[in-house]
Amino acid sequence: KDPPSTHYMLQALVICGTELPHFNAITSEKLHVRISIGLYSATTTSAKNENGLCRWNQHVIIERISFPTDVHQIPDIFIYLIRESDMKPICFKRLKPVTNFKTG
Repeated sequence: KDPPSTHYMLQALVICGTELPHFNAITSEKLHVRISIGLYSATTTSAKNENGLCRWNQHVIIERISFPTDVHQIPDIFIYLIRESDMKPICFKRLKPVTNFKTG
C-alpha cells in the first residue's frame, strides 16, 4: 500500500554564483543551474561565466509535485551546476527536504 501523499511546490531563488570554475575555451562558458527532486526538475536559462561569476537572477518553481505526506520520505533535493556546451553537471549540492520544506 502506498503511503498517503500530497502536492508540494519547490521554489528557489537563483541569484548568482561566485568563484566558479574556468574552462579552456576561446569564448566564455555559459552555465545553468538545475534543481531536481525525484523525477521533477527545473533549469535556469544560461548565464555567461565572467571570470568565475555568473548572474542568473531567476525564480525557479516546480509546481504540483506529488510526494508522501511524511516529509522524511521525500527524496533529496539536488542542485547542479551545468555546463551549456554539453549539458553535463560540473558539481552538485544535495539537500535534505526535511530541513528545507515549509509546511502549512
